[in-house]
Amino acid sequence: MIQSILKANSVLNYIARHQNRAKLANISKELGINRSTLHGILQSLVYCNLLIQDPDTSYYSLGPKIYELGKIYEKDFSLVKVAKPFMKHLNEAFQESVHLAIESNQKVLYIECIQSTHSVRTNSSIGGTDPLYATSAGKIILSYADGNYVDDYLRHCSFKPLTPNTITQIDDLTRQFDIIRTQGYAVDNEEVEIGLRCISVPILGADESLYGVISVSGPTNRMDQKLNEVIHETVTTCHALSCSLGC
Repeated sequence: MIQSILKANSVLNYIARHQNRAKLANISKELGINRSTLHGILQSLVYCNLLIQDPDTSYYSLGPKIYELGKIYEKDFSLVKVAKPFMKHLNEAFQESVHLAIESNQKVLYIECIQSTHSVRTNSSIGGTDPLYATSAGKIILSYADGNYVDDYLRHCSFKPLTPNTITQIDDLTRQFDIIRTQGYAVDNEEVEIGLRCISVPILGADESLYGVISVSGPTNRMDQKLNEVIHETVTTCHALSCSLGC
C-alpha cells in the first residue's frame, strides 16, 4: 500500500515537472514503473480526478481535484496563520487545549492545536477528525452550513452513540441549530467522551459564511468551574478574529 502511494506521488510530480502533460510510455521509462502497474495507478488517479487523460492524444495531466485541494490548503494555511495569536490568547487565559477546525468530508478536521499545560488534557491533534453530530465544533459547522449539505449529511449519518449523552435523533440535533446561531456558541455535553467538555465558537465572514471554528476543551470538572468565562472570552476572541479576516 505504501509503495503504491509513493509511486502515485512520483507520477503526479513527474507530470507536474513536464509541462503538465505526459504519456504512459514516457512515465514508465523515466520512473522505472512497469506499464501494467503504472496503468493501474494512472486509472486510479483519473478515477479520483487527480489526473485527466486527453482522449485524443492520450496525454495525462493534473486533474481538477489537485486545484481543489490546493485552494483548500491555501485557505486553511492563511486561516491558521491569522488565527494562531487568538488561539494563544485563549490558551494562556485558561490553560486548556485550543483547536482550530474546519469541515472536511462531512467530519470535523482539526487543522491547528495548542495543547493545555495541564497533565490531564484532550487527546485530539492536528489532522485528527471527529463526527459532526457529536461535537460542539461539528454542531457549529452544521448550524451555518447550506441546507442541502445538512439534508444530505442527516440522510446518510449513522448517529452512532459514543456516550450516553450523544445525540442520536435528527430532531434533537436540528433543534439546536437556531439556538447555536442565536447564542453564538455550542457546547459538547460529554457527547464524544465522558469527562470532556468543549466550547466552540464560529469564525464568520461578513456574509455570515463560516471560515472555521475555534474550540476550548478540557476535563468537565475543570471547565465547568470557569464555563461562563470561557464562553464569554471565546465568543469575544472569535469576533475579533472574524473582524481581522474582514467581517
